[in-house]
Amino acid sequence: RTGTLNMNRPGDALETEISAMDFCFGIKSAGPGYESNYIVNQLGINGWDFAYGISPLLQYASQQGWIEKVDGFEIPKPDYEIINGKCERVPNRLLATLMRMLAYREGELGDAMAEGGVIMAQRLFGDKASEILSKAYPGAPAHPVGFTGHWDCHWAHGAVGWPHWLVSGLIWATANRDPGNDTLHHFTDNIAFYPGAEMVNGETLTWDKIKAVSKRLYGMEGSMDYQVTYDPPEAKARPAAYHRWRGALLASLLLCDWQMPRVFTIRETADGIQTYPQAESEMFSAVTGIKTSEKELDKTGERIVNLERALDVRSGRIREWDEAVIPYFEWPSMDAEGEGKYMFDAEKFKAQLTALYEYSGWDKTTGWPTRAKLEELGLKDVADELASIGKLP
Repeated sequence: RTGTLNMNRPGDALETEISAMDFCFGIKSAGPGYESNYIVNQLGINGWDFAYGISPLLQYASQQGWIEKVDGFEIPKPDYEIINGKCERVPNRLLATLMRMLAYREGELGDAMAEGGVIMAQRLFGDKASEILSKAYPGAPAHPVGFTGHWDCHWAHGAVGWPHWLVSGLIWATANRDPGNDTLHHFTDNIAFYPGAEMVNGETLTWDKIKAVSKRLYGMEGSMDYQVTYDPPEAKARPAAYHRWRGALLASLLLCDWQMPRVFTIRETADGIQTYPQAESEMFSAVTGIKTSEKELDKTGERIVNLERALDVRSGRIREWDEAVIPYFEWPSMDAEGEGKYMFDAEKFKAQLTALYEYSGWDKTTGWPTRAKLEELGLKDVADELASIGKLP
């Protein structure tokens, strides 16, 4: 038995196999997929890292002959290259066993899994796991940012097309946790799904309308233009900064990152531009009674991001850490036939990273926030502390 289904109904471990998607999202309304997802929530396990990190890593280890069985259950051994979610379905009993071991830190494997996929692989397999980690976790093995990559076109889920995954790359580079949790979806989902959509008035969301949205949100039409790749660098740097600010807001306001911000809207708007980025400020004002404008709320998001950055800097973060994601993006992208499959250019990406620093008010050499930017955001005390430890440019 693996546990219980929802509402405390008894649930037996059915003899079946679970895909990463079933397990992580619980998309089945009943049965082992739902049950496994429910157990994850009951035990407080990170389903994403387990499904798309730990499970594929264990299957990779099985391929190499490093670990082939757990508690008598055989670990799947694919006959193809494993990249994140591209792996075999997992027998439900094995899945339940692994979750129990992780939750209660049972044995060497359980204790290692409890630290997350990266540390598990490094602890159990050492340098032998470096290549698979570099394909799965941006920044790994030296400076992993968060969980396995997603919405960056370098794996089997969330493939936004070239060149828009450059924005994802910049977000991953400067993030301090999994940006897919609250940031990446705003840009990638919208640019992947909305072009050509039918609006309420029957018209189509054309590229001319999309460029107008891009100009409204980022100040540049080229940010959403498929023909704009690395030049000018600001074209992809600006949306990366904007959505990091908005991501901080969503995490603070407990809003859905699939729905907010309203990058595109298929309804008519007062100015004729098919976007509604003021939705968060209007809801915040209505719910709290504190009248707050879109611009004021954006500044709050920027303040949060800069405070987080200052904490990272205090802990030793420098530009080199941000650039640690580059090897991950140098692997071929998942564009099956797309021209961007082998188009990543590290030096041009570094120029975009510099543009992101400059747009954010950070020092372009170190990536550290400047005193001017911190004081502009009301964070003079933070600037003073960074200065006292020699980490204010």
